[in-house]
Amino acid sequence: RRRRGKFVLKWRRKYPKNANHSNVVLLISTYDWNNGTISTDIEGFVNNFTAGHNDTSIYCTSYKYSGHVSLNITLQSDNSTDNQTETEVIFHIRGPKAQNAIIGQGSSITCSIAAPEEDHTFEMYVNGQSFSKLSPDSPWYSAGFNRSTYDWNNGTISTDIEGFVNNFTAGHNDTSIYCTSYKYSGHVSLNITLQSDNSTDNQTEWTPIFNSTSNEVGPFTSSNL
Repeated sequence: RRRRGKFVLKWRRKYPKNANHSNVVLLISTYDWNNGTISTDIEGFVNNFTAGHNDTSIYCTSYKYSGHVSLNITLQSDNSTDNQTETEVIFHIRGPKAQNAIIGQGSSITCSIAAPEEDHTFEMYVNGQSFSKLSPDSPWYSAGFNRSTYDWNNGTISTDIEGFVNNFTAGHNDTSIYCTSYKYSGHVSLNITLQSDNSTDNQTEWTPIFNSTSNEVGPFTSSNL
């Protein structure tokens, strides 16, 4: 993932030319959150979905830790008249999946905007407070939210704000995350609601946390579904 300072690019891979995803460059990177957690990420960006991307299965697994995540990508035809944001701009937001939205578990929190230019105005608000002005007394302060950018070399530059919570507490519950751009028209938001840690279903170690973009929420349209 595009993280300032500690981004480590291990390899780049392009699909074969005859593949439906030949315009995707996959990146694998790692990031040390300095709280006992190291994130390993595989990420790519599709500038324009085509019919060839439809009905795609994405499956990610670890042979070191027990667990996996998966999603199926199903696209709509581009016949929607609901276009509340500029066509060249895509907003994303990601919070904890259901199995991680539990007190005692952890997750990354990510907002991003993909646009033709870097967006210095892109902002994240946590319960109405700018991520850069969170007080040390805030339970979200230790998430270490930071802003970074990445040029995908296809006319798209991603501006990202991301943090990681190692262990959710009651103080993280009922939190509003709101991300907006003052340069481009649009925003995304989510409300984080946590469950109490009273489940007896614990089939995997608590340390590994698997995330996929299947839990992106917000006012998406057919152009960025």
